[in-house]
Amino acid sequence: MSVDQSPTPTTAAPPTRGPGTSPLRALLLRVHFWSGLIVGPFLLVAALSGFLYTLTPSIEPLLYRGVLTVPAAPSSLPLAAQVAAGQAAVPGAELSSVRPAPTPTDTTRVIFAAPDLGDSSHYRTAFVDPHTGAVTGVLPTYGGSQALPLREWVDQLHDNLHLGDPGRLYAELAASWLWVLALGGLVLWVGRWRRRRASARALLLPRAASGRRARLLSWHGTVGLWAVIGLLFLAATGLTWSTYAGANVTALRGAMAWDTPSVTSSTGEHAGMAGMDMGPTPAAPAPAILPEAVEAAHTSALRAGLTGPLEVVPATEPGGTTTVGEISRVVSGSDPVVGPLEGLRNSTHLDAVAVDPSSGTVIDTVHFADWPLAAKLARWGVDAHMGMLFGLANQIVLAALALGLTCGIVWGYVLWWRRGPGRRGGTAPPRGAFLALSRPWQVGVVAGTVLVAAALPLLGASLVIALAADAAAAGGQDRRAAARPTAGAS
Repeated sequence: MSVDQSPTPTTAAPPTRGPGTSPLRALLLRVHFWSGLIVGPFLLVAALSGFLYTLTPSIEPLLYRGVLTVPAAPSSLPLAAQVAAGQAAVPGAELSSVRPAPTPTDTTRVIFAAPDLGDSSHYRTAFVDPHTGAVTGVLPTYGGSQALPLREWVDQLHDNLHLGDPGRLYAELAASWLWVLALGGLVLWVGRWRRRRASARALLLPRAASGRRARLLSWHGTVGLWAVIGLLFLAATGLTWSTYAGANVTALRGAMAWDTPSVTSSTGEHAGMAGMDMGPTPAAPAPAILPEAVEAAHTSALRAGLTGPLEVVPATEPGGTTTVGEISRVVSGSDPVVGPLEGLRNSTHLDAVAVDPSSGTVIDTVHFADWPLAAKLARWGVDAHMGMLFGLANQIVLAALALGLTCGIVWGYVLWWRRGPGRRGGTAPPRGAFLALSRPWQVGVVAGTVLVAAALPLLGASLVIALAADAAAAGGQDRRAAARPTAGAS
């Protein structure tokens, strides 16, 4: 008589793991695998479009040369005449701002609201020769960087895959999971190195290992190790533009008084009549935006010490102020390829003044040096993400990160495919890793997920779903294994 030696349901063994693999490492491996498989496509698009975005500041001056540049001349027309020429080229449109030509070979940008092009971030811009008043072109532009059509198309691909709000949510989900991918991959690679007691070279440099998959894994791990800090930085700064995580960042900055300071928007705060009851004030009509007022505000800002490319934003409300602020040379389009020190200077010369449009008097000034440190760091982070903080050097680093992320994703998919039996198709790491953890570790993982969900809602929610699905799948697998017929007595 033979005796059935298979485990009963009450003594079923934990899910199968590789030799020497701890439950926590098995969980990290499964999470790393599934997150890469699911969000990998968008991260690949984000990496490639991010790489293209780093090139657009250099491509735009070539592609739109006839619009952006003009022959230098010894004299220029008054700014008011340039603004009037731009208004004549876009009749009936609401003037949004003016960016005077920063050099004799640049055009002046007269920027108008364009609600017909989409949201409030879209504009229609007239480019005016500052010497002759001729309009060299009228183009749609986007955002505070005044992105021209090429860069706007790449930016929208990077931001939402040209899918609108659903694409933005998927982009936020992928950027959130990039943290998990990068940190999880780092832990897995360092843990593999420590278990094998390999040399430092095996940790830091790819090796010519025997076997194609081993070589690929070496490249995947070492490139990810070198890129991890940059990828975490890109994920963190990219999330500031997202829907849910970005709202949390904004709320935190407001609660901690880390908001970017701005000049006063009302002349009433400086009228010298505070506290006096003058009775009800009749509603004043919205001020007409006159080209002469734009020129007067620009002149006042120059006298107040503002330098470099400037943007003039006219008052649009009764009692409002005209604001004039310094902007980056890279943003202005006048010099997209600059050195590291010049790029840093562009991101530290951001002073602004408020001008009373009725008198041309500067009534408020905000210096970048007086910004809270957190506001400065936020600005520098955004500039670095967009390749503007250190000029050309910044763009080269971003291009290298994009290339590294692209290769890492492609290598990851190839590694998955080569996990299959006979290399005919991919298989996933064994399920049930979460159930195999000890109870304290399970509680810790759940608590950590709740904390993550508070800051990154999409990541937290998807992580809960992933853990629950893994546990349910493992439980079902155990029940099916327990229900299989076993060899009985004979």
